[in-house]
Amino acid sequence: MIFDVVNEAATPNLSVADRMILVLFDLGITTKEQIATITGWAENRINDSIKRIRKKGGEKWVRSWQPRRGRPHVYALGKEGFKYARELRGEYNGNNQPASGQVWHFLGLNQILVRLLESGLEVKSWLSGRESASWLYHQLLTRHESGMVSVPKTPLRPDAMMQVGNQWWMVEYDTGTETPMRLSEKFSRYLDLSLMLDLSEIPLLFVTVSDQRVNTAEWAFRRALEAHQATWDKVFFMKEGQEVEFLRGWDPENSGTK
Repeated sequence: MIFDVVNEAATPNLSVADRMILVLFDLGITTKEQIATITGWAENRINDSIKRIRKKGGEKWVRSWQPRRGRPHVYALGKEGFKYARELRGEYNGNNQPASGQVWHFLGLNQILVRLLESGLEVKSWLSGRESASWLYHQLLTRHESGMVSVPKTPLRPDAMMQVGNQWWMVEYDTGTETPMRLSEKFSRYLDLSLMLDLSEIPLLFVTVSDQRVNTAEWAFRRALEAHQATWDKVFFMKEGQEVEFLRGWDPENSGTK
């Protein structure tokens, strides 16, 4: 979890460079401004950490580019940096580096965490998509019947999971590029997941780029729900930036799509 990486008492053996590598590993593609807010590190420390990593092999360890003129440069691990991060994490399978085409998705997702931290809300945990998949797997494992050979594979993983106060949430960030039918298919997989796990206490926060897209996503979810045997409807749709006030006013007794 990224908060453990930042917390030197929780991970005392990590070097300054290793901490930055794991921060980039968790955030996928990010900016220095996002790193500063999420970690609490000063600009000098961030710049120094990146320089130390690049001395290992330049762009093979840390990539940087400007995704659009007038926008901040973004940072992501290169091939060697990503491989080393997986070794630090004890992960030896897969090499799914974040693709450059996903830049706006990663930035938008990370910005949700930035807004929550800046708001003063009590964000106790933030799990990346990779960590969310592991969390869900272990939930399935604990519910699995003894004597069964294998644990069923989860139909999807959320973009992130977070604990705000005492409430866990699944998080999806949507850039508006998926078709309504693809969205409906994704929601159908969430409904499949709700039949495999008890999601009655874990809502989904769906954050997207415009009010029009909110309406499209709500339609896509209703379509999936009508065609599915699941009854889980703890999905909350909102335009990016609205999640802070929504979570401030969250009532655990709320239920249903909003």
